Amino acid sequence: MRFLSPNDIADALTLSPKTVRRWISDEALPAHRIGRLLRVRESDLQAFLDQRQTPSATTPQFRGSPSPSIGG
Repeated sequence: MRFLSPNDIADALTLSPKTVRRWISDEALPAHRIGRLLRVRESDLQAFLDQRQTPSATTPQFRGSPSPSIGG
């Protein structure tokens, strides 16, 4: 299980971190507080993006994630 910060998500989706925080505050994107920090499970983010079906929803690549193979 991997957790991402709002800044990690914003960087991967080329969005403002404020947009990600708004999704969290609107309870559209599930997040967890770890102390004072907000973190989102990578699986919750993927489900959120799949549900929204936006052009930005193509599998974001985070540092340390394997690249999808091309051609199967």
